[in-house]
Amino acid sequence: MAGITIKNPLPAELVALSEETIEKRDSLLEASVAARRAITDEASYRSANAVYKDLHAFGRAVEAGRKDLKRPILDIGAALDAAAHEAMEPIDAEKQALGRAIADYERIENARREEERKKAEAEARAREEAERKRLEEEARQRAEMDAPPGAPVQEPDFGAIPTVRPIAPAPTPAPLKGAVRTSVRKKVVITDASKVPFEMNGLRLWKEPDPRAIEMLQKQGVTVPGCEYVDDVVIGAKGR
Repeated sequence: MAGITIKNPLPAELVALSEETIEKRDSLLEASVAARRAITDEASYRSANAVYKDLHAFGRAVEAGRKDLKRPILDIGAALDAAAHEAMEPIDAEKQALGRAIADYERIENARREEERKKAEAEARAREEAERKRLEEEARQRAEMDAPPGAPVQEPDFGAIPTVRPIAPAPTPAPLKGAVRTSVRKKVVITDASKVPFEMNGLRLWKEPDPRAIEMLQKQGVTVPGCEYVDDVVIGAKGR
C-alpha cells in the first residue's frame, strides 16, 4: 500500500525581510525620530503626519508580505492535518467501536458478578441463620431433657449459646477493569428543527442550526426551542 504524501510548495529558502526592506525600515525610523523631535509648528506637524502615514503604509506592506509568505506554510499544515485525519479516521472509528464492545461486555459481566456476589452473601447469611437456629433448637432440647418430670420447661439461656462464627461467602470474581474509560455527558439533540430559531434578541445565530452552538447557549442558561439534552456515552482510554 502506498503511503499518503503531500507536495511541499516551499522553496529551499525563504527571505523573510529583504535587505532593501530593512534599509527602508531604518530610513523611516530615522525620519520618524527626527519628525517627532521637531514638532514645533504647523509645518513640522504636517511633516510628522506624512512620516506617520509612511510608517503605517510600510507596516501594512510588510504585514501583507508576511501573510503571502506564510500562506503556503498554512496550506502545508492544513494538508498535513487532512492527510493525518484521512489516515487515522478508520483507526479512530474502530477504536470507538472496539471500546464500546469492551465497555458493553464489561458492564454486563460486572453486573453479573455483582449479582453473584450478592447471592453468595445472601447464602452465607442464610447458613449463619440456619446454624443459629440449630444451636437454639439444641438448647431447647437440652432444657427439656434437663427439666424434672412434670416440671415446666424453662426457656433456655440463649446468651450461653456459642456465637455463630461469620460464614464467609463463596469467592466471586473481582470486577473487570479494562483499558477503556467510559463517561456520560449531556449531548444536545435537535428534536424539531422547525422550532429552532435563527435569530434571538435581534442577533443572527447561524445559517443552519448547529448542535455545538446550541449546547454553548444551553450551558449559558439560554433555552433553545426544538432541542433537548440526552445522555451520550463517551468512550476513551484510561490513563495517558
